[in-house]
Parts: sequence; structure tokens; C-alpha cells
Amino acid sequence: MGRKKVFPTGDVVNPLQRMFGAYLRKERTALGYSSSEVAIRLGITDTYLRLAESGRTALNQSLAFKLIEILADINAPTHDSKTISFNRLALFMVGMHWVGAEMTLYDASDAGKQACEALASRVSDFQIFFERTRPYFELSGVDDRQKGFLEREAVAEVRAFLTSETYALAAEKSLGPEAWRMGDLRKIPTLNLEILLDLKRALSGRSFVHTADIASKWESQRASQFSWVRGVYKTSSLIVNADNLSKFHYEYLSEKHFEGIQMIFLNSEKLAVALKKEFIRLLNLGRANRIPALPGLEREEADKLHFLCPSALAIKEYETEFSQMRRSGVNSDSDSVVHDAYWSFQTRENLHIGFVGLSKGNADNIRNLTLQESMGNFQVFKRVWDGLNAAHSG
Repeated sequence: MGRKKVFPTGDVVNPLQRMFGAYLRKERTALGYSSSEVAIRLGITDTYLRLAESGRTALNQSLAFKLIEILADINAPTHDSKTISFNRLALFMVGMHWVGAEMTLYDASDAGKQACEALASRVSDFQIFFERTRPYFELSGVDDRQKGFLEREAVAEVRAFLTSETYALAAEKSLGPEAWRMGDLRKIPTLNLEILLDLKRALSGRSFVHTADIASKWESQRASQFSWVRGVYKTSSLIVNADNLSKFHYEYLSEKHFEGIQMIFLNSEKLAVALKKEFIRLLNLGRANRIPALPGLEREEADKLHFLCPSALAIKEYETEFSQMRRSGVNSDSDSVVHDAYWSFQTRENLHIGFVGLSKGNADNIRNLTLQESMGNFQVFKRVWDGLNAAHSG
């Protein structure tokens, strides 16, 4: 299932496929990989990868996570681009396939431009993308200037699209405020949404790159989007340690719309008050050692930190809930595995992005929960948090 030919009639190249293919080739060569190496990791032939890189065919959406794993390889010294977002890659691949199908409805000589315009009229991110890559459509395919634009501006725009969750926000100045307001899923065309949901269901539970470096970049890049961060941890040392807080800097604490952090530690030698002081001390140390350095926490930022260290009796009372939150229900045999930690990010649009995982940051043992699991765990967490606070205040 690695290959899927979404191709208009005739010999007209899908513009999004061509731009995406050029981006893949640029990123692959920057990482120092040969086409055969990447083809093997994707499970396709070298010939097929080269066709995709030339824009002559489209890669199947099921390869999304494999592409992220390859292109987000932070160990390659020549690769310094930001981490690709799964949501952004999925959206771009859906748009690419949609344009290929749409092109069959238009005159071959101008089908690519018309199909991209049609997509731009439906999804604001592609409206912005189309405006920024418009010169590509105005230059002749036999003109070296179009190739030059493709290799420079278009590739850079694909990279920006794939790595920025706030890509559409830039349109407020150039296209007007109504062009970028896409926070409500109900505004996405139903077919696009169905494809995205099917893709999410198909890929849920698969391993993906989640090293501490990539995770910290992900949190930093999306700081402005979070409203709450919550977690349940087997031990406080999973979070409150110098190594962890030298990587994760909790920039979202300074965001005006960020409301707070709620963390429950099931085995801590310190009381919550003392643990919070230690957390702040180590976080400020990690921020100071960052290049460039970040300022220490302000009082109002520290006030957003809420830690609970329940007693052995309270842990026993909520034993079922604590175990439930630290399980992943994706795999049939996963109910027997209680992970060391559960953590969740609530966005300003009330989307819950949940994870469970083992200590030491083992990427193969970290799971991104499904939307259903994430919402369910949030409800369980809220019930436990409110119960523990009520018992403490009583």
C-alpha cells in the first residue's frame, strides 16, 4: 500500500505533487540519504520514490508516520529544519490527492492551477499556500525560472506548511482576518475530514519519533496553542530532574491564554509544596543554560503550577482510575500494560492530545492516544483531581 497513483488524465503534473516531491528530494539529500535508502525505509521501490520526487506520482497517506520518522531524524548533522507535524503532513497529503482528482474536471492546459484554486477556496491554509506559490503557475513549465522558483520558494513554503501549526495565522495581515479562522472542525469540508479521521484511525498506536529533543521542540513550537497541561506520573523524578528540565522549558507558562499545569505524582519523597520549589529551581537553571537563555519564571507563571502528591490511602482509593489513565487501549494486548506516565495537552480549541509512555523516553514505548482515549482520560483525570482537592480541603 506504499504507492497510490492520483494522477490526472494526459501528461499534466499535479502542482502539489511536484512541490512536495521537490521538498522530499531536498530534505533527503540534506540528510545525506540516498533514494534507495529512503525507499527501503518506506517500503517502496527506488523507482517509485524517484517518480514521487519528480512529482509524477503521489505517495500513499499511510506512509505519513514513516516520512516523519525519516525527515525528522535529528541525529543527521546537516538537517536543521523543524519537526514535521503529523496533522500538517496529513492535511497536505489529503490536499495533494484531492487536487489530483479535481484536475480531471478541467482543461489539461490549466488544470493544475484551477484545481489548486478550487482547493484554496475551501481550506484557508491552502489559500495562503496558493497565494505564496502563485508565481509557479504564472511561469511556463519549460522556463528555467519556474524550476528555480520550485526549488527555492515553493520548497521553502512546503516546509513552512508542514512544520507550523499556526501557518494560517500569517494570513490575517495579507488576506484579512476571515481568511484564517479555521479552529472549528465543522468548517472543514466533510470529505476531507472523513479522510483525515480514517487516516488517524489507521495509524493510531503505531510507533513514531518521540525523542526528548523532538518532544521539547514540539511543545515549544506550539506553546501559544495550549491552555492546560496535565499528567499522572509513577514517580516525581520522571519530571522533576535536572536532565528533563534542561530540555523542556515550559514556555507556555508565559502565554496569556495558558491557564495552568496540573500534575499528580504517585510516589514522591517530598510534599507538593517542596516539589514545586524544586521544579522551579531546576526549570530556571535549565532556562538559564539554554542558548539563547530564557528568563526565569515570574510570580504569575509559578502560580500556574499545581502539583498533588496523594497519600497511600488516596492512591488506593483511586487505584483503578490511575491505572486506567496510564493504559493505552489501541492494541488488543495493551490492557495489561500500565505505563509509567500519562500526560495530556489541552489546546485553546479544547482538543485533548494525550500520551502514555515508559521512563527513559523509549520512543517504541510511547503512544499518542486516540481522540476518544484522550477525551476519556481527561474526564477521569478531572474527576480524580477534583476528588483529591476536595479531600485535601475537607
